[in-house]
Amino acid sequence: MPEKVDIHLTTASSQIVYAPIRFKKNDIKRIAYGTKMVSCQIRFHEKPTLLISQDLATALSFPKSKVTLHLFVKDHVLYIGPLVGIFTAGFTSSMLRPVAQRSLFFAKLLTSAKEKGCSAFIFSHSDLDFTEGTVTGYFYGRNGWIKHKVPFPNVIYDRLPNRKLEQDNTLLKVKEKLQKEYDIPWFNPTFFNKWDTYQSLGKLESRWLLPTRLFSTPSDLKVMLSSYGHVYVKPIHGSLGKGMFVIEATSEGYHCESKDLDQNKVFSSFQKLINFLKKHKQAQPYIIQKKMSLLSYNNSPFDFRVHTNRNEDGKWEVTAIAIKVSGEDAITTHLRNGGYVKKLEDVFKDRTEAVEKKLTEAALTLSKHLQKTLDGTIGEIGFDFGMDANEELYLFEANSRPGRSIFKYPILHEQDVKTRQMLYAFAIFLTKESLERTEAVIL
Repeated sequence: MPEKVDIHLTTASSQIVYAPIRFKKNDIKRIAYGTKMVSCQIRFHEKPTLLISQDLATALSFPKSKVTLHLFVKDHVLYIGPLVGIFTAGFTSSMLRPVAQRSLFFAKLLTSAKEKGCSAFIFSHSDLDFTEGTVTGYFYGRNGWIKHKVPFPNVIYDRLPNRKLEQDNTLLKVKEKLQKEYDIPWFNPTFFNKWDTYQSLGKLESRWLLPTRLFSTPSDLKVMLSSYGHVYVKPIHGSLGKGMFVIEATSEGYHCESKDLDQNKVFSSFQKLINFLKKHKQAQPYIIQKKMSLLSYNNSPFDFRVHTNRNEDGKWEVTAIAIKVSGEDAITTHLRNGGYVKKLEDVFKDRTEAVEKKLTEAALTLSKHLQKTLDGTIGEIGFDFGMDANEELYLFEANSRPGRSIFKYPILHEQDVKTRQMLYAFAIFLTKESLERTEAVIL
């Protein structure tokens, strides 16, 4: 396991590093920060700190203030870190709110890095300098946001805000270059596709899946309505209930609800329903899914958000569980639609332990399966589960970049902190794993 120590700059002679004496056996000849490595002269002391001369700090583009980071040793090199880059877009010219309304989210995320002994920053593709091998990152500290030039990071966490940017050709080339040419681990590289996720899980974990069908032709919808009477029609790349329809076959015809509609619609024939959907569906593939009857709390249906993260050993853990109660007349439990959050024990009382066990088993099993079968490295997942009257669980969604609006509730403060910190625990794991490969590019 890497060790965490306080790191200070010193006015000592050129290229000098003072390291805790326990590292004496490693015959250290060089020191590295991110993907930058320089030769050094190593000295040892009894203190549990690392002292770096000013010239070495400059050569490494190391912060000028005291930091607490981990020390890794591999092949006579002392690695300081990990240095974690968070890749995003939508930057503004303001240093008060560099990423507009998402600035607070990222500020909290970067603060958690310090608590786990990591150095972290946010950046966009335009902040990279491939000639120097540096990136001008946005760091957050006591005095707010600052820019600092650092080497390319040890690990990159992807927080691009939408699927359109994710498919941008320029960004795709940058991501490919950093991963392939510099061998930088990159986790949660894409949004999940609902249909790909369903197909992946359906091979082994169908017990938690609602009957689902790809909406290729009108007959697909007719078959699902004939079989189940009440269905969801969802865009495979959708989120927050946008673009989703809830359709029910009734004696009056076909009843259609959507948060995007001014009012609910009733169609006297199936063809009229199809004509309406053709006009109002988003320009992307859709799935059709059986609608289930959810348990209710105070006469409002609810579902569950379960957050999972991988830890410093690369193992999956459940880091948060919450109940999302729907708002009045809302077709989903999303908090932006007027929903609110409760803890398990508020709703299930003496059955809390049994329900938590079911949710934990499902979330961990599905996390492991998705990691094995989907492309890319996955370090966190947000699951939305429903529960029927028999307390059987069914998966609604699996999100690779889960929203965090549930964590605005004080009752989830501890889970909020843990989920953020676990991102850096996983970054530590990926850094260790990368160093073991030895092919990582060092400039």
